Amino acid sequence: MAAPDCSEDRFHGRRLRGDRAGVCIDGRVAHVTLDTFAAWYSRLVHPVEAQVDAYNAGDLDGFLACYSADIVLSDGAGEVVVSGIDAMRAEFSQLFAASPDLHADILSRIDVGAYVILEERIDGYGGEPIRGVMVYHVAGDWIDRATWIT
Repeated sequence: MAAPDCSEDRFHGRRLRGDRAGVCIDGRVAHVTLDTFAAWYSRLVHPVEAQVDAYNAGDLDGFLACYSADIVLSDGAGEVVVSGIDAMRAEFSQLFAASPDLHADILSRIDVGAYVILEERIDGYGGEPIRGVMVYHVAGDWIDRATWIT
């Protein structure tokens, strides 16, 4: 099987043989185990997915672990709603305590560079489900900015 084409400056992955994968990292082909590939890939795309899973489980610490210390949450008008991880902890600890059945269903997802855009339906907040769009900016291993649009 051919190695991945590294002509574009982006991530590619392809299973080669058995437990090996060929990946492009900074324009070079590397052959890694599938376990290494899975762990590496999860670090690229999963801060957003991990925070959704933690949100749905009501796991405050797991949820906050996906965000940078200087996280800024804003609304669709650009108004800052939460600034910093301590304010985020205060806001979401109250939300999780008051809404134990809180659950986000992801209706659609778009990945554009460092941005992940999720169309979400939130249940368990009280009353009718809330439908909106969350735009996440991922810097390194953490979400550093997020905007909730309803």
